[in-house]
Amino acid sequence: MTAEAAPDRLARRRVQGAVIGGTFGAVFLLANAQTPLGRVAADLFRAVAVLGIVALLIGRRRALSRPRGARATADGGRVDLFGHRWRVIVAGEVVALAAGFVVIRLVGAPAQTYLPWTVFVVGLHFVAFHLAGVWQGRIVQVAGSLTALGVAGLALAATAESDWIPFVSGVLAGLALLGGSLSAMRRGLR
Repeated sequence: MTAEAAPDRLARRRVQGAVIGGTFGAVFLLANAQTPLGRVAADLFRAVAVLGIVALLIGRRRALSRPRGARATADGGRVDLFGHRWRVIVAGEVVALAAGFVVIRLVGAPAQTYLPWTVFVVGLHFVAFHLAGVWQGRIVQVAGSLTALGVAGLALAATAESDWIPFVSGVLAGLALLGGSLSAMRRGLR
């Protein structure tokens, strides 16, 4: 592999990661912009999701159409973003999600509890990526946001305010993921 090929491959994978994260953020927004939000607010969040996806796709096209060697990379291409450590962390995430879902069902928690548990585990998996050196930079801010929004949603599940779980652990988490991905894409296009 040439010296130029490694940064190009790394840049492509970073773009892929931003598109994947942003897509999940948009899906969280689209699926959870509902009651108790009013119709206007829900429609506004759905519009943000669609516009965010359009912006990510435009950014992806711009990033991948740059001439070879023009894509910036801070670490010279040494980190394999979707390598062995990434696969181990994702496998751990799947196990944590499944185990949590079983516990939620066994304790008879409200069905809405699955969402904040998912957001909590996704936040932790970003923390694990950061600590394992798989992903660096501002990802830890998104990780902290998601983890906190998952905890907040889990706390809401134990109250009479569980109707707000989709907003707290869905809409706000979606905004964090989409916003973080758009920011990463923007930084990568400089």
